[in-house]
Amino acid sequence: MSQEVLSTAIMLAGLQLLSAASPGPDFMIVTKYAVSQGRNWALVCSLGIASALAVHIFLAATGVSFLIANSAVLLTVFKTISISYLTFIGLKSLLSTRKNEEKSILTRNNKMPFAIGFLSNITNPRTPIYFLAIFTSVIGTNAGYNTLFLFGCVMVAMQLLWFSLVSVAFTHHRISSYIQQNARYLDIGFGISMLIFAAIVATSLF
Repeated sequence: MSQEVLSTAIMLAGLQLLSAASPGPDFMIVTKYAVSQGRNWALVCSLGIASALAVHIFLAATGVSFLIANSAVLLTVFKTISISYLTFIGLKSLLSTRKNEEKSILTRNNKMPFAIGFLSNITNPRTPIYFLAIFTSVIGTNAGYNTLFLFGCVMVAMQLLWFSLVSVAFTHHRISSYIQQNARYLDIGFGISMLIFAAIVATSLF
């Protein structure tokens, strides 16, 4: 491995770790699974997020992200899907607190953690643009397939590492106990956060 490839890989690892750590739907959903279903389900959700990231990286490497980012129609469709998904889970969380205050969305048996994590990340309209910037300004257009594969593995690993740490942190008995005692309020916070993220995406359409 050349010094240039190694330094680029380290830079990408840092950038991806910062990107993963930024507040967003992925963080909220992993946290929800951690406190409601336990560490294993949160880790499965994290794996779904990392798998969606791998798809985004593949799309960027093959030029599909470039087409999405530079097509007003495709980007609008992508953002509309994202807004619909975020609004759906946000309203579902808020309505659950009104229908049954004693059994919040955080304490119900929410199945399909992998699928939920995957959908959360794959529908994020910022991700194709983010990877387009990464591939044009950091990686460049001359990287071979082996190098691209290495870079992709590094970024996916950083994504999985971060959300695995989140899964472990929020299943600590003290944190989990506090959250369970305030589950209804966290449901409301989760729902409002999802609606805010949907509104942010919606404003970019105008």
